[in-house]
Amino acid sequence: MLILLCQKEKMSVHEIADNLNISESSASKHLKLLYDLGFFGFSDFANEKFYFLKIKEIKKFLDRKNSVSKPICVLTCGYTA
Repeated sequence: MLILLCQKEKMSVHEIADNLNISESSASKHLKLLYDLGFFGFSDFANEKFYFLKIKEIKKFLDRKNSVSKPICVLTCGYTA
């Protein structure tokens, strides 16, 4: 969920559930927990909640992690996705 919301500004519960191949109910429970912890914020639009990453430091951390781990994975296992 963190990585998804780093890639997009905002996502609906439905979009997140679809991307992770989980039920909307399960996605909602996880999103609520991450919201309560202060990681996510949300806005309501057209009877749907759209979540966004609230703490920009998390985005910076995940961006750095991906920039380091992806080349390592390519070198060690040939994974390029």
